[in-house]
Amino acid sequence: QYTVTIVKNDRSEFRFEVSELHVEYGENDNTYELKVTGVGDTSDEVTFSVIEGEDVVDVDADTGMLTIKKAGEARIQASVEESALWNARIATCEITVDKAEQSDMGFSENTPDSFVYSETPYDTIQITGVKSTGKLTCNVTAGADVITDLSLDSSTGKIIFRPLKSGKFTIEVISTADECYQEKVLTKEFEITKAQQDTFAFEQGNTPEIKYNGSVYNGTINTFRNLAIDAKGEGAVTYSIVEGSDVVSIDGATGVLSIHKAGKVKVQAHKEENDCYNSKTISYELEIKKADQEIVFQKGESISLYYGQAGEAYVNAVESVSNGVLPDLGVGKGEITYRIDGENPLQ
Repeated sequence: QYTVTIVKNDRSEFRFEVSELHVEYGENDNTYELKVTGVGDTSDEVTFSVIEGEDVVDVDADTGMLTIKKAGEARIQASVEESALWNARIATCEITVDKAEQSDMGFSENTPDSFVYSETPYDTIQITGVKSTGKLTCNVTAGADVITDLSLDSSTGKIIFRPLKSGKFTIEVISTADECYQEKVLTKEFEITKAQQDTFAFEQGNTPEIKYNGSVYNGTINTFRNLAIDAKGEGAVTYSIVEGSDVVSIDGATGVLSIHKAGKVKVQAHKEENDCYNSKTISYELEIKKADQEIVFQKGESISLYYGQAGEAYVNAVESVSNGVLPDLGVGKGEITYRIDGENPLQ
């Protein structure tokens, strides 16, 4: 005679298939199916629960489907209750979730590398792919004298700045870490190039015409000024004669011409470059036409003479209407000649 004692199975092989799960936030859509082995009687139900790190993960009690909430550490427990043939048993799985890199964060493909100087702000630098909910900031790490008023709209990722002058500058953008993502730092060098003097032009156009003795500037006859206007930025404007230096002379600082005679001249204005704008040279062509000389006879154009007035010479010279002096004393340098049209009754 002997006695047989039957004891319940201890489920010594009951465990998670993976006892330690080390993942990065965002992988596998943040979901994992946790499986156990060694249950014994397949009809016995396994229950899953989070025993540490409920803020990090969640688990479906029936299926063991794990959902990642954020980076951190957690512990999952699987338990099976005692049955007629099997003892109760528990197993644990250690979960480690690392913060993910913000690998998609960067400057947008449409962000230019350089900008032409402008007196109005630019808003064409765009940051994309930001994952962290942490603070998003930007600052200038080089070339702080090149731009000003730098700002970043964290809701849109748009960076705004205003150029001060030409030159290179570097922007640093920082997306600080949150519970799921690591900190990400971006740096990029940009350049402000000089703008063109597009508005630089002559006040009276490029082809003015005047007459000799017909132009007065600042009360001085035979002077002329076609001012170069709308130059941008610092830097002097200087004037010079390209053609016709025998016709006029010029004040290089003011552009005022002193007219010597009729003819054609070409005048050039040069705007020096500065920190913001390139240099520019423009020119105009001026035609100085000869003046009209209006002269009249001193005693009129219709006279009567009596024959026989011996010993008396008759003089009816011409004079200038404009200044009342005799032509041979200075209106023009051309010779004045007289003639009698028709039969000469004086011979």
